[in-house]
Amino acid sequence: MTSLINTETIKACIYKTLAPKLGTGVLTLDWEPDDIEKTFKNAIDLLPNYIYENYSRSNTLTLDFIKWLHRRLYPEDTKIVVYRDWKYHHNLPWEWRLHEYSPQIPTSYWSIKSDVEKDLMYFTDNYNSTEHKTRVHLLRYYFDFLRVHPFADSNLTIIAMICDLECTRYWFKPFWMLDIRFKDKQFMYYFTTYYENNIEKGCTSEEILWFIDDFNKNKLSEKIVREKEKIVIKTTAELFWKNPSLNFGQKDIIEFNKKLHPYFNKEWKQDITRQSMQNIFHPYFLTKSPEIQEKCLGQFNGHMELLTKHMMDGYINSSIGLTIDFICGIHKNIYYWLDKVKVKTTGWEEDYMIPGQFKTKPNGISRLDTPWVYLACTLPENVESELRKLISSLEEWTGYIYKKVIQFFLTFTEIHPFPDDNGKIWLMLVDLILIKNGIYPFFMSSFKQGNERRFYEMVQEYSHWSEKSMTPFYIMIAESYAHLLEQK
Repeated sequence: MTSLINTETIKACIYKTLAPKLGTGVLTLDWEPDDIEKTFKNAIDLLPNYIYENYSRSNTLTLDFIKWLHRRLYPEDTKIVVYRDWKYHHNLPWEWRLHEYSPQIPTSYWSIKSDVEKDLMYFTDNYNSTEHKTRVHLLRYYFDFLRVHPFADSNLTIIAMICDLECTRYWFKPFWMLDIRFKDKQFMYYFTTYYENNIEKGCTSEEILWFIDDFNKNKLSEKIVREKEKIVIKTTAELFWKNPSLNFGQKDIIEFNKKLHPYFNKEWKQDITRQSMQNIFHPYFLTKSPEIQEKCLGQFNGHMELLTKHMMDGYINSSIGLTIDFICGIHKNIYYWLDKVKVKTTGWEEDYMIPGQFKTKPNGISRLDTPWVYLACTLPENVESELRKLISSLEEWTGYIYKKVIQFFLTFTEIHPFPDDNGKIWLMLVDLILIKNGIYPFFMSSFKQGNERRFYEMVQEYSHWSEKSMTPFYIMIAESYAHLLEQK
């Protein structure tokens, strides 16, 4: 049964759909908090009346309506710049994408750029022609839309809005896909993969709807958790053969690494170190406006080369090993063009730090459950001595390499030696330790970016467990390597 939804209902639906994007992506760019909230409010204010006039009183979805939604997500005079296959591609809002697209999760079909409008029209007409729509039909349209991937960016946002509006129109339970995306990106990949792998089975869509509803209740059932664990364990077993706990010898590690890269030489180490730097800094670069990106691309590439040179000369090719001077040099090279940097202290007061110098005031890590409460880190006067102990333990370690690097970064996090940018530094160090030992890094930065809340929950739970289990971190390594192999 359809309903003529009024503007207030539309506004409430759109607000809840888009709320997870407040502070991220399209609706924020690199603006100040006041500008972010203003832009978000403008989007919410502009959308309901148009949706009411051009959607609510119609029984069908149209391509014009879909394109208009995309246009309204972006401020006036915005150009979309996306980075795909090591190239920058430019699009206007509402314009169909002008570059080829390869989905992260393999599908039986996806649209080439010249077929975007034709394919989207086909799937939309099929959906519109369904007489008695159910949530299953809408879920299928959701996956079909993502196969077409019609826009350069914000496809997940557009289809999330469409799905939640359709659910409201037909009195269905909303999907809230953006909320799932920002709470647990890996879970979204899980059910998308499940759908693609079982698309011929009639019950697949119903199962996924059950997964989604259970997730939105903040109560994933034991069955789903078990299913997720099966996927992880299967992936881990495939990656590391007979032992899912990842306890295999150095010879096995080298053989596995050859699957990711056939050569372990000086050039390989430099290339992979450069890639590690770019993985860490590129997401920050993309938060800038397209004009700034275009203007500063050469500066960004030069910065990556500078950091790579410091890593190669100071650690990878050095016989000395890890040193405090090298770590301070990383911090200094992050801000190679500045003598001092404005930062906010743990108490949200403004202060200045000198790049390359340790903190002079106590700091802490904000707790996820209570953001105003901080987990205290090492006091400033003890930073150097604690770092020396950590470096010594790293050099003396003869055990399992992945446990070694994970425990290194956890301890570095607890020390938190600098006023800011500790996260970037330990992300670099984890990759560097592996590269130094001739092992392909698992790029913790990419995992963190895609699973941010889950990542910080792992770190904070570890610091509170009486029995400190490494299993969640081993699963992280397995998932990261699985993604790398898929890309290969």
